Amino acid sequence: AHAHDEIGDYYLDSHGDLDEALYWFEKAIKLDPDLAPAGFLRIYTTLKKGQVNNALVLADEGLKKHPNVLFYSTIKHAALMMDGKYHDAYNFMKTRESLYQTGGEMSDFYFGLGQSSIMLNKMDELDNILEKLKKIKNYDQTHEYRYLTNLRLYYEGNYRNAINGLNAFDNSEVIVIMNNLRPVLSDICHYWKAKSYLELGEFENAIDELNQFRPNFIGLSYNLVFDEFWPKRNYLKGLAYEGMGDK
Repeated sequence: AHAHDEIGDYYLDSHGDLDEALYWFEKAIKLDPDLAPAGFLRIYTTLKKGQVNNALVLADEGLKKHPNVLFYSTIKHAALMMDGKYHDAYNFMKTRESLYQTGGEMSDFYFGLGQSSIMLNKMDELDNILEKLKKIKNYDQTHEYRYLTNLRLYYEGNYRNAINGLNAFDNSEVIVIMNNLRPVLSDICHYWKAKSYLELGEFENAIDELNQFRPNFIGLSYNLVFDEFWPKRNYLKGLAYEGMGDK
């Protein structure tokens, strides 16, 4: 089962071949239903394919089997956010606080709660969360604090500052768990900069950001920012070309 899991990993992480990866994860789970990594990566891959409802069902099954494995909580939160269920995502995260505390992963907890708070326009709560993140070692060298700060600027309509903030963030040293996550983070910055340029009517700049995306959908982004953005790059490009045509 572990061998199948590793083949799945290879297709997912090195090739971005989601269907092939899913095939191998499912094979691994058939052989060993309690293999937590394969179970988790199956949900992650399902979510990457945009199959949110399916991912939520699998996440709940995973949480029943492995209630204390943090990955399942993190991925369920990501799925709820992707589904636009921001209240549910926020409330779910609130119930998991002690689990993240025990696991020593409070930055993940605050990061999830912070993203939900922004989408619910709970900016006072976000201020609290940012203060708590500041107390965590290396907060200014990891992604959580700076990503939330810039995301907030975007959602407050402060597009120019969001672009400047994201540029500074992307051009800085960021501690990531695996090297191939750094390009993922850059692309997520390109995504929000492109959206900001679209809002400002600067369509050429938006296209320039979108043209810098990595060619393949690779990188295990679950301990970064769940990468739901890469598949949307062509949609945004379409909006930018449409905007240019209207000028």
